[in-house]
Amino acid sequence: MGDNAFVALVMVFILALAAASAAGTSVDVRPGYLDTARFQSAMGKIYIDADSPGRYTVSITGVPEEWLDYPSSVNVQGEEVVSYVVVPRTTGKYTLYITVKGPGGRFDFENRLWVGYPGSAGEGVLGNPVEKEPSLEGQGTGMFSLSEQDSLLALYAFMMIVAVGAVFVGHAVLKEE
Repeated sequence: MGDNAFVALVMVFILALAAASAAGTSVDVRPGYLDTARFQSAMGKIYIDADSPGRYTVSITGVPEEWLDYPSSVNVQGEEVVSYVVVPRTTGKYTLYITVKGPGGRFDFENRLWVGYPGSAGEGVLGNPVEKEPSLEGQGTGMFSLSEQDSLLALYAFMMIVAVGAVFVGHAVLKEE
């Protein structure tokens, strides 16, 4: 394998990295559910990773407005974490509808909210156990965490490292012959 093949392989690696980094704006809401008691606060976070910096608006509906505290807009340049707090006044099951709009697009989420009596938080509405969405938060070593976009980038990088290693091994074998 000649030097031209090696250069071509390096170019493929660079293009793969560029494609992975151009994946666009991403928004995530965590946790995917909230479980609290009446008159007790619950907090969620909105993670915005913007490839298009600018003003992003946040809208949350599904419960009375006076239960909510969050910024209605935020300037984002790169990554930003927006916190929202819910202080419910009535027990029950609710759905929060969260919308984030900005230069990078529109993102819609539904987040479940269970509200029980004081002392029942963690057990669900009226103290009845509920099945919650499985979560990987807190699982693992805490050494690193990869988003979907970062995972794709890591996969590309790993594939390219293996390919470059194969080129060097092949080049060494051809030199020996």
